[in-house]
Amino acid sequence: MGRIFYTGIVDKIEGSVNGSTFQANNAGNIIRSKPSPAYKCTAKQALRRGLFFNRVFSWNALSLGQQQLWNAFAALHTHSDFYGKSKTITGENWYISINSNLQIISEPFVSVPPAYVLPAAVPAYSVIMNANNIYLNFSSPNDLTDHSLIIFTTPPVTASSPKLRNKLVLTSIINSGSVSSLSLKSDWQAAHGISYPSSSQKFRFKIAFMLFHIHKSSGISSPGSFYIQQLSSYLSGIGNMIIQNNFVVS
Repeated sequence: MGRIFYTGIVDKIEGSVNGSTFQANNAGNIIRSKPSPAYKCTAKQALRRGLFFNRVFSWNALSLGQQQLWNAFAALHTHSDFYGKSKTITGENWYISINSNLQIISEPFVSVPPAYVLPAAVPAYSVIMNANNIYLNFSSPNDLTDHSLIIFTTPPVTASSPKLRNKLVLTSIINSGSVSSLSLKSDWQAAHGISYPSSSQKFRFKIAFMLFHIHKSSGISSPGSFYIQQLSSYLSGIGNMIIQNNFVVS
């Protein structure tokens, strides 16, 4: 950390500029550079970054002709994120997105753009939570012949805000079958490394959910379907009774 001393010609300087703060102490008027604290990412963050960099490196290994095919693909199609917002992205970003999705569902990489096929939207669903389990119930059977179901959840949280999206953790992947109802307790406990609250634990909490589909051949994902369980009241012998409430992230 360096210090620069200056004279009283300058009448007054406050705040910081480009990482340096202007201060006055017993030594006079000084400029101090702000320290840069070390940032340590979690193991899961490190894994996700590693997977991302692997996709970047594999893009650089493609031939010029293959990269041009991805760029042409990007010129024809917009990309929708989990929140339903469409935007134009590059061929490289399409390549990374599609192959990352295919990796999640254990499908092989593609070096050239697949046919542009969107997965079906996630059917309407409800989440039922009681003292012993978490249940996911679809309004109609979710046929997973052509796409996989991906479920993200949060740990117990106390408030609803857009920041919940930062707490979503991959919880379950279902690649086949026709799904009408799911028990998520075991997968939720494994994803977050904690035990699901029992009826003896009388604390208020909420859990948010995000579900989406990934098409098995195209690797394209559907927009996320969000849900959050909100506390209603406490009933003796049942624990925290939860009511259902749709939650949309803007």
